[in-house]
Amino acid sequence: MQGLFQVGLSFVAVGAAFGYNCGYPCNPARDFGPRLFTFIIGYGGEVFSHKSWFWVPIVGPFLGALFGAWIYQFTIGFHTPQDVEEKYVVLTGNQELKPLTGKE
Repeated sequence: MQGLFQVGLSFVAVGAAFGYNCGYPCNPARDFGPRLFTFIIGYGGEVFSHKSWFWVPIVGPFLGALFGAWIYQFTIGFHTPQDVEEKYVVLTGNQELKPLTGKE
């Protein structure tokens, strides 16, 4: 429960820190879509005027995904056995279900 609270608190902290300049850029769909729409209807390039608006909502999720995959691989992925062989039985027709044993 404490981890969930920390994730929510960090989400709110990003919104509070970048919300005024970048329009709460935690979700690219929430940030880029409205900016693109206001640019198209005639507000001009001012909607993209802040120098760091691009990094947080567009590049940030991609870098976060790569970093998260890297962390997963080094903490969990390398420690799982890769040579586990599982046996599957395909049933056809009206065959009787039998437990798998080592003598097959």
